[in-house]
Amino acid sequence: MYEFNIEIANIPIKIFSKHKYVYEQCYDYLTEKNPFFSVSLSNEDILKEMTIANKNGKTDLDEKYLESTAIYRKICEKILDYDAFMMHSATVKLDDTAIAFIGKSGAGKTTQSMFWINEFGAEYINGDKPIIRLIDGSFFAFGTPWCGKERLNNNTYAKLEFLVQVVKSDKNAVQELSSYDALPVVLKQVHLWDDEISLSKIMDMIDKLIESVKVLRLYCKKEPISAHVAFEKIFNFIEEK
Repeated sequence: MYEFNIEIANIPIKIFSKHKYVYEQCYDYLTEKNPFFSVSLSNEDILKEMTIANKNGKTDLDEKYLESTAIYRKICEKILDYDAFMMHSATVKLDDTAIAFIGKSGAGKTTQSMFWINEFGAEYINGDKPIIRLIDGSFFAFGTPWCGKERLNNNTYAKLEFLVQVVKSDKNAVQELSSYDALPVVLKQVHLWDDEISLSKIMDMIDKLIESVKVLRLYCKKEPISAHVAFEKIFNFIEEK
């Protein structure tokens, strides 16, 4: 059994894991700070994670991977008490601003984020599963060791200013979404918990999020020029502040 502390989203957490894989995965996030809470798994937790994976068509995952995803699932449940949640996105930071690319699987989130890194010198926060946390009235995006198959992450953070929904298109254009139109888009990127208390917490944070950041829809071809179209719109917003 491996026992160690990590810190994500400024939240120290103690983890108990059976496999060294989880420790190695979390190495860049290790801390000696006293944990706010601990996470350990039962056999039932692993079986539940396997059931979830099978429903999503993933039938060849080994136990160490299932343990890792089950641990993160428990972390995501507990961090709701600290005004934090996981949002599926490819999130980068440029200077002190975080931009989260969201959308359907295969829409081009990772492609867009890579364009921003290659074209503008942005830095990855997390390629798939960053933590978003509300701190003193502002939302921040944090890196985590759980980051998708490309393993794109850094132990860093930035103030989240823009959510960009990526939509495949035969044109490159940007549309700003109203709060009404943004809500269903953002809700598809977060886990909605079954119990009423957790569901209420996440809905309250999502409402605050879409009132605090700009939500854009990027219609784009799979070409670097599309990133420049989005960059120009975002840069204009920043200049107007």
